Amino acid sequence: MLLAPVLCIACAPSGTRYFPLEVGHRWSYAVRGGFLSRVEDVQVVRSMSVAGTSGYEIRGPTGVSRLAWKGNVLVAESLPGMRFSPPLPMLDPSHPTQAMLWKGLMTSPTAVLDAEARIVPKAEKLTLGGRRYETLHVAATIRAEGRGIEIQTWFAPGIGILRQEQRSNDNLVRSLEYLAGP
Repeated sequence: MLLAPVLCIACAPSGTRYFPLEVGHRWSYAVRGGFLSRVEDVQVVRSMSVAGTSGYEIRGPTGVSRLAWKGNVLVAESLPGMRFSPPLPMLDPSHPTQAMLWKGLMTSPTAVLDAEARIVPKAEKLTLGGRRYETLHVAATIRAEGRGIEIQTWFAPGIGILRQEQRSNDNLVRSLEYLAGP
């Protein structure tokens, strides 16, 4: 399912509203993985350099993510348990129907793998907790030496991630749904 200047939503590129990153922002999610369900909080804990620009570190029980808005593109230098070189593009709200391609190294705790990804966005309505949201649904498919990881993420303006599902070789590993946050 992350740097020194405080992000000003009104003066930042318009795409940043799809994941408003600012030190101190906190989100709560209902998380399901296997037979376990729990509530997890994640928080933007500090600003730092990510992908050669101002970015942020987000921490939660499952690990650390390092994200930045590079122009209108949200990029991930790391997600819990994975690092990407170059950073993985996750979202480009200025091109809401245009697929993005990525090729580079994906580092896990046990291996460094050559990897490729296809990131496909589309506008979609999502109902959560009886409320309907306009979202950008992004399907990121990562292939690394015979392994397949799929991360589906629904981003909503002013909130960030509403829902996320992660699959490994077509098996659901973890899902999360927004409960509260900015």
